[in-house]
Amino acid sequence: MGCDALMRGDPVVVPGGMNKTLVFSRRFMTLPAQAKVNKKFYEDALPKDRKRRRGDIEKAAERKSSVPKHRRERLRRVGR
Repeated sequence: MGCDALMRGDPVVVPGGMNKTLVFSRRFMTLPAQAKVNKKFYEDALPKDRKRRRGDIEKAAERKSSVPKHRRERLRRVGR
């Protein structure tokens, strides 16, 4: 997404529907209202309401990876 936008010459890229809505809505709100919305938007969710756990994205990427596990471990140790 970012690379495509760079090649098109877009000065700003906002990924995600909620983020786009937040950025667009700032045009119509006062600064105090923006601060309240941002605070609510970026608050931590309660553990029972969370959809992901720490490490879920990394685990999914490892499952999709075509690199064998022993090779990934070696690359991690080397620092690549």
